Amino acid sequence: MKINTQRLKRRWRWYAAYVVIFILSFALFYAYDRAQDQQTEHMLEDIRRPAMSHDDTAVTSIADKVEVPAFDQADFNREKHK
Repeated sequence: MKINTQRLKRRWRWYAAYVVIFILSFALFYAYDRAQDQQTEHMLEDIRRPAMSHDDTAVTSIADKVEVPAFDQADFNREKHK
């Protein structure tokens, strides 16, 4: 099978344009996906912040690791019924 070089010489700009469009669309998709991942990560961090730890302390900030005593229902009931 013989390659038609005349057609390739006439249309090489179109082929190059298709390649450029493909590369740009892939780059734009990658940038969009990365931005969505970062936004999701920030949302998950915001959700995790007011979480309770297992040793009955409320974590006020994950970054600072500052802890305060958590609400204790038993102590509240004892105070209420004195």
